[in-house]
Amino acid sequence: MPIRGDLQEAFDYCEVFLGRFEAEERGRVIALHQGTGALQSRMPRGDGAFIRDSDLFWVPRTAETEWIFARIWDVATLYNSRYGFELFEEMGQLQLTRYAKDQLHPRCPAWRASRAID
Repeated sequence: MPIRGDLQEAFDYCEVFLGRFEAEERGRVIALHQGTGALQSRMPRGDGAFIRDSDLFWVPRTAETEWIFARIWDVATLYNSRYGFELFEEMGQLQLTRYAKDQLHPRCPAWRASRAID
C-alpha cells in the first residue's frame, strides 16, 4: 500500500530505535533463525542492480517469542499514528531482515541496518 501523499515527506524509510533490546536479547532474537533457511528478498531495479537485497526470516508469535512482540508494540502504535498504518496487537508474526556484508538497502545505510533491532 503506497503512503498517502501528505505523509510521504514525513516518512523515514529506515528508523532506528536504540535501547529496545539488550545485547543478550538481540542474540536471542538472532538465534531464532539459526538453522532455518532464509527467504532471499531481492527487488530488481532493472539495470542489473537491486533496490533491496536481503534475507528474510519470519518470527512466529509463540509463548517463547511473546516478549519480542510486547517489546515492540509501542513502536507499532507510533507507526500507526505517525503514518496511518493499521498494525494490530494480535499480529501473528514478525519479519526479521538480515543484511549480509555485501547486501545493502539504498535507503538504509549498512551501519543502520545492522543496528535496527537495537
